[in-house]
Amino acid sequence: MKEPSIEYLALLGYLYLRNGKIAEATTVLEGLAVLDPGNSWVRRTLAYVYLNGGEYQKCLAQIDQTTHGKRSSTEKLIQVRALFGLGRRDEARRLIKQMQGKLRDTDGK
Repeated sequence: MKEPSIEYLALLGYLYLRNGKIAEATTVLEGLAVLDPGNSWVRRTLAYVYLNGGEYQKCLAQIDQTTHGKRSSTEKLIQVRALFGLGRRDEARRLIKQMQGKLRDTDGK
């Protein structure tokens, strides 16, 4: 049997996530993170899977590992949701305030 490709496994993990199969998505994406550690899509999606599974601390750790401090708006939003999930509301609100101007600028206005 032919070995599955990185792209196939990424698609499988995404399909599991989209269909609410969080445990399966976690397994596939954790494996992919080992096979392709530099793949930012895999790392960001794994953080999102952790978020959806209620594993907020793992989510934040994954975001930190993925971005090394420089985060996209998507990664910051994932971070905000994880912070709220952990009850760290003040920290989450500060991050939202930091993002406000940047999010407004994304629509070209």
